Amino acid sequence: MKQWMALFLAGCLVSGVAFATVDEFNTAWRAYRAAVADADLVAELSTSADVVELGRNLFDADDERIPALINNHAAALLKNGHVQQANALFNEAFQQAKRIHGKNAEPLLVLTLARADLLDAAHEWDTAHRWYKESLRLARKVYPTDSLEFANAALQLGPELAKRSPSMGVSLLKEAAEIFEANAATSDVGVTSFYIGRIELARGNRQRALKAFEESLTQLDTSVPLAKARSLAARAALVPLYERRGDSEKATEHCVAIGRDSKFTDDQDYLPLYRMAPTYPPAMLRARIEGYVDLEFTVDESGIVRDVEATQVVHTGQKKGAESIGTATQLSRKQRQFADAARAAVERFRYAPRFVDGRAVATPGVDSRISFEIEE
Repeated sequence: MKQWMALFLAGCLVSGVAFATVDEFNTAWRAYRAAVADADLVAELSTSADVVELGRNLFDADDERIPALINNHAAALLKNGHVQQANALFNEAFQQAKRIHGKNAEPLLVLTLARADLLDAAHEWDTAHRWYKESLRLARKVYPTDSLEFANAALQLGPELAKRSPSMGVSLLKEAAEIFEANAATSDVGVTSFYIGRIELARGNRQRALKAFEESLTQLDTSVPLAKARSLAARAALVPLYERRGDSEKATEHCVAIGRDSKFTDDQDYLPLYRMAPTYPPAMLRARIEGYVDLEFTVDESGIVRDVEATQVVHTGQKKGAESIGTATQLSRKQRQFADAARAAVERFRYAPRFVDGRAVATPGVDSRISFEIEE
């Protein structure tokens, strides 16, 4: 439900109203939808205002479409930075929908979710959190709390509520997982495990995150594109978790799986799944010398970095015209300190290996820059 209400009203005819009025409304509606599709915020604001004005004249005051149109205009106001005006219209849409449908109706839930999502996107996080909580209250009223409808609402709301209340988000996702499991919706259980893993990782609970991500991999139906994407994301999160535990063998298992299940293109940046932060050489730090090292290396069939060579070493205070790279014996003492520290870090990087014709292959010529900067 990450979409706010959209009504398809082209060709709408209303008894007792002049056709020109309906035609004007439909023209304005099409212009509004075009502005949304083009992400033209200024046009979205003006056309949504036109639609509301024409809609109020066209439809009865208790027509269920009116709150949706007002909500759309409130969304446009919010996107254009008019927070106070947007909230006033959101409240109007909410109260009008409540009068039309009753205080615990599904259309009201749709409006609250739309409002929460839009506030969240506008970085009004505290207010968004209140409306996500209201959405959860309504979901418990609208749907039987052991139904798949409620489980799906809980699955959507759990990660959102976790942004301000991680415990609430995890608890709600576990509630959803129980319902999915009771209905043999195994892949949906995997989705809840995936999101629990993300929440626990953000909280710094690495062991819980690791367990949740591993569980999600046994449950997600990777024949479904979205589930496959989550599976790859879970594996990408597991690589650094295992590396930090010193379990490179398990990390390798996930590196290889990501390489096997991903499609890399030649022009795609080849980024590590795990980066080891370099150790700043103490003497250089004390002298407040900064710099960077460019390195080139091979990623082998297991995603392990091999044959690391520094191709350029630059530091502050380096004499003008001095060589930035040379053989190990030609490097200055300062260059060598940075080069050794950078090489030690890069050798701990982990990548997803490239696959050709179904087989992992070594990838030479991979490059990376390690910077040494002093934080003030």
